[in-house]
Amino acid sequence: IKKARNATKKFSSAVRMIRQQKDSEVTQKIIKKLEEDSEQYCDRFNLLDNENSALARQLEEAHDMLDEMRKRDELMSGERREWKVEKEDLLEESAHLTGQIKDLETELRKHRTASKNLQSLIKK
Repeated sequence: IKKARNATKKFSSAVRMIRQQKDSEVTQKIIKKLEEDSEQYCDRFNLLDNENSALARQLEEAHDMLDEMRKRDELMSGERREWKVEKEDLLEESAHLTGQIKDLETELRKHRTASKNLQSLIKK
């Protein structure tokens, strides 16, 4: 019986060792798979990080372009204001010159009338 008990203990011990070894093999497989997955995730992360950096640069360039466009628009708005003032000045000058032309035409008609009257008097 003692021998049977010792043999049973040894057998149980051997079964435990086999189970531990199997558990260890399974654990090693799981660790290996996790390491592979980790490498894939790191690679994917690096790709995404690079894409993110490129997009950040593009966004910064777009902001710079937008700022440039705003500055140009402000300059053009200032020029448009200047042109508007200049246009208004030219319109005022045009109206003034038109008035002077009308005055001169009226004066010319008076002189023609006076000239005709003088010619009529001279003929008489």
